[in-house]
Amino acid sequence: MAIRIRTGGNEFEVEDEAALTLLRERGVVAEDAERWVGGGWRPVQTREGVDRAPASDPWDAWSAVDDGAAEAALHRVVHVAEEEVAELPVGSVAAMPRAIVVARPPPPVPVAEPPRPQEPAAAPPPLAPPAPRDLGLLIGFPERKRRPPPPPIADEAVPLIRPWRLLGMIAGGLLLLAGAWAAAEMTRPEPTVPAVTKAGRPPPVVDPLKETERRLRAVALGATRPVRAPGQLEDAMTIELQKLGLRVVSVRAPVTRWTGRKDDDPATAEVHVTFRSDGELDAELGAIQLVTGRYKIAYTLDISVIEAILEDDQGTRATHLDANRAQRFAQGRIGLTEAVLPGA
Repeated sequence: MAIRIRTGGNEFEVEDEAALTLLRERGVVAEDAERWVGGGWRPVQTREGVDRAPASDPWDAWSAVDDGAAEAALHRVVHVAEEEVAELPVGSVAAMPRAIVVARPPPPVPVAEPPRPQEPAAAPPPLAPPAPRDLGLLIGFPERKRRPPPPPIADEAVPLIRPWRLLGMIAGGLLLLAGAWAAAEMTRPEPTVPAVTKAGRPPPVVDPLKETERRLRAVALGATRPVRAPGQLEDAMTIELQKLGLRVVSVRAPVTRWTGRKDDDPATAEVHVTFRSDGELDAELGAIQLVTGRYKIAYTLDISVIEAILEDDQGTRATHLDANRAQRFAQGRIGLTEAVLPGA
């Protein structure tokens, strides 16, 4: 009896259960296929005539079988007339039953879709560099053959540098250096000659205050006087300024800070000198710088102010001098011209 099968939208018929089982084993009929049983489509596993579920007790199936019907069916199978059994030729046996297609579903009607706006294609991402692969186990590299060392050169084949050739090379190098030096001397510009007097010598540079400085340094002042109490610095400077020929009106040199175990070492001071001029202002300012520099060196004083006050009939005029220049002038490291320049 032919069995009607439906799978994948197609319908076909197979000859019997054996053919259906063969098709299922070979995968022609899928497990989700259906078969026509009792006027409806059932799963392909369903057999015709089996509608009820199996009993909970497997031995109940034997009680439901009619013994008389079973014996009658067995009698019919055993006592089949010999004329009903016909031997089929070998060519009529097929390896797989032929499926008969009953109906095919109609082809789907294509539906035109509205055109979609085309978006600009994005640039493809950069390709990542391939990961390094260890091919040491896959490829057998042949061993690199080392070249044999070159044969030794015979002693007589080595070229020798003759002594006369070496001397010729040195002489040639010296000639090249001499030629380069001569060319440089010929192209060098001539130096400018300073202006000279009629006697053939340049005029000497004369310091106009050199003689004044010599007269100041020629005065014998002796050693510095002791300064251990207030007022002693003023007295000592007054005496030395008068020896240098300065017309002193007053000297104020207060020590603003004392050091030492007994507070008798001057550390910081100020100098204010009032004088009258005799017309040699450079010599008078130089005298103030010389005396102040002597006591700055002797007691390592930090002199913050050196004030020279000129007094005349018209009043007073003051100028400030530099304490460091006073120290260098007393040491003989600078001249009078630089010492009397106004301080900062």
